[in-house]
Amino acid sequence: MVRRALIGIIVFVSALPEAPAQTPVLDITIHRRGRVILIDLLTRATPIREVLVQLGARLDVELRFLPGSPVIMEGQVVPVQVVEMPLADLVSHLAGAVGLEGRVEDGHIVVRPEPAEGSDEAKEWARLGALAARRNASLKGDPEHLWKIGLLHLAANEYGKAVGHFERFATVAKDDERAPRALLLAASCLLRSGDEPRGESYLQRIIQQYDGSNEVMEAWLLQVRLFMKRKEWSPVPPILARVMRKAPSSRLRALGSLVHAEFWYVQGKGKQASDALEGFTIDMRREFEDLGALAPLFEGMCLMLEGAHERALSRLQRCLLTPDRVVRVRAALALAQACIHLKRRIAALQNVQIALNEKPTGRHLVEARLMQAEIYTQLGLGQRAMEAYDQAAVACGAGDLTGVEFHILRETASILFARHAFDEAREIYRHLALRPDRMPWATVLLARCEIGLGRNREAITLLEKIPAAADGVDHDEIARLRGRCYMQLGDYAKAALAFGTRRNKTTDAGKTPDDGKSGQAPEEDG
Repeated sequence: MVRRALIGIIVFVSALPEAPAQTPVLDITIHRRGRVILIDLLTRATPIREVLVQLGARLDVELRFLPGSPVIMEGQVVPVQVVEMPLADLVSHLAGAVGLEGRVEDGHIVVRPEPAEGSDEAKEWARLGALAARRNASLKGDPEHLWKIGLLHLAANEYGKAVGHFERFATVAKDDERAPRALLLAASCLLRSGDEPRGESYLQRIIQQYDGSNEVMEAWLLQVRLFMKRKEWSPVPPILARVMRKAPSSRLRALGSLVHAEFWYVQGKGKQASDALEGFTIDMRREFEDLGALAPLFEGMCLMLEGAHERALSRLQRCLLTPDRVVRVRAALALAQACIHLKRRIAALQNVQIALNEKPTGRHLVEARLMQAEIYTQLGLGQRAMEAYDQAAVACGAGDLTGVEFHILRETASILFARHAFDEAREIYRHLALRPDRMPWATVLLARCEIGLGRNREAITLLEKIPAAADGVDHDEIARLRGRCYMQLGDYAKAALAFGTRRNKTTDAGKTPDDGKSGQAPEEDG
């Protein structure tokens, strides 16, 4: 199973604009949990010595002011006159008070360490930055503030807010060298959030406005991803040829070679994929170690496509030593697939466990659990297989299941239903019903589980959600199930109406004359 390599380099930096040159007073708040120093402009002026004396009295400690070295307690709000100390020294000492590195860089306050992607830290930083903008109106349209807070929202996986900041930055600072990067990050956010049409429009805007730049080449690679996802193969080769030939960055040229190999791999053409990997030279592998780890992974997967599973094992085992966690997970799962093909089931199970030990998420987790269930089934460990299937169903959520995964989950639910394990079957059908293209028939099966559990009202509610024009379902069966539920509830009039709908539909299909009361049961049936 193919996994998409992540494209785009995102650098997270936190910074807030420095105060104006007049004699302002800065309200310095040290947030230990958020690991950030927030500086807001205020109007009051209190000498730092007086503040330290008052603060010390309140905390029952002695706080002394030494020139160039203020003592600030963690978690306290301390007004400070900038004129009494250079801003660089002030930032350095305040950051040091909470164990951080702080400095003034290009007129902006920079605090390290940077927040991890998706962390609570990143969200806290973004919240504090937005608070600063509300308190100081001049920050709202400031390009630096838009850029920094956009990066923080991106780090917090708040894609909608990040897009707004990057879009405004590209508008107010269109001559800034970071403008194309802002649009590229906005496009990336939209694609991550599932808004592909709008994300693609941003990519086209970059391609048209910034020809020849690294951002254009990255936009082309993202566009290639969309073509491959839609299985539109013909536009891809000329785009990749252009990237590999003309990209200003050698890293992008190397990445283009890997995407070229993946392009052939996803079509099941192992030989062409192997040939494309030759463009990813030894020099490139040495220069870009993170990308170099992907090369043996692709080589092993291509060999598996060609049926050379024994040769694939040695290539894939090298990938287990890479520092990249995602590559290690993918390699372990590929090794497990090769071992299954070679009927080395215990080795396959060990490789799946290696992947699970890396704590994968999303599709990698679903794939690992399904593979684990498949191996347990082959080993005759039915109970463990069912547990693994159940974990796969929970992990997949509303995920984009492939045909194989979908088939396995459906068959698993079918077995559970036959065993009258309606609760477990219902859980799997509930997840499958979240996919719009599979919702109607999965909803029917979900309703059957509810009937098995004696929840007739819930079953009726589910069946009524299925559109009358839905394809892939037996509408006679839906009518029959509704009638059965109403009978169990003692509502015989509605049961007759449901059964009547079924009979009328059958009559209609048989081209018998309609009595003008389609969809209504005769009175005597009530």
